[in-house]
Formats: sequence, C-alpha cells, structure tokens
Amino acid sequence: MKPRCWVGYIPNLLLMSLLINCAPALATQTPPLSQTKESLATVYLNRGAQEALQGDYWSAIHEYNQALLLQPGNVNIYYNRGVAYYYTDQTTRALQDFDRAINLDPSFAPAYGDRGTIRLQMGDRRSARADFEEAARLFTQQGDHQSAQMMEAAVKSLTLSK
Repeated sequence: MKPRCWVGYIPNLLLMSLLINCAPALATQTPPLSQTKESLATVYLNRGAQEALQGDYWSAIHEYNQALLLQPGNVNIYYNRGVAYYYTDQTTRALQDFDRAINLDPSFAPAYGDRGTIRLQMGDRRSARADFEEAARLFTQQGDHQSAQMMEAAVKSLTLSK
C-alpha cells in the first residue's frame, strides 16, 4: 500500500492561486532577492505537484530539486519530494526526505504517517507504530480527525497482528 499522497496538503497548490499570489509582485518593481527566491521556489514546488498529480514522478522530483536550491528549508518541498521518491521505488530517499521534513517541522503529521508506512513495509513494526501514533496525535491536535482516525486504525492493526 502506497502512502497517502498529501500533495494536496500544500497551500497554493493550484496554478491559478499561484498566479494570483505572484501577479502583484510581477506587476510592481523588482521585489527583494529573498522574495524572488521564495516566489520562484513556489513556482517549482507547484510545478512538481502538478507533475506528481499527473503521475510523472521523475519530473516532479526534478522540479522539487530546483525548488530546494532556492529554499532548502521548506518542509513542503522535502515532503512532496519524499512522496515522489516513494512512487519511483526510491524508499531510502523517501525516508530521508520525510526525516528532513520532520526535522524542519516536528509538527508536520503527514511525514510521520508516510514514514510509518515505509517503515512498516520494511518490516520495522516498532518504528512504524511510533510514527503512526505520533501522526495520530498531531492530526488530532491539528483538528484533522479523519487523518487521525486513519493513523489510529494503522496502530490498531499493528497491535492486532502481533
């Protein structure tokens, strides 16, 4: 079972909202370099998300790599690249990106859930359970009860299948 793809979790995913967010900066004077980098990274992030939604994960990875050159501390880029790596059977790289996402934002619940899924597939039930429990706790804390219930069900299935 592939991890739930949380690509839709990213704010401003749709190209239309990206254009709305970037249009004012483009219409005025040249923005500061940091804002330009951030805007361009968002363009690459959104392109990657679009490629991933179309099933072209290698192109998505390329776009995410470009985004990371501009914003190496962006949790959403690492997370989404991790999902893309997973779908290209690059589980070690996916785990590394989920770890980076968690290190950047320890409250980023989707990364725990997807990391737990990979760990379970690798036979590391103890670590998978810990990730699912943490994801459930964070999702509950953040008000995403549907995702929390999915994680709780994963914990329960691990408990029942001992």
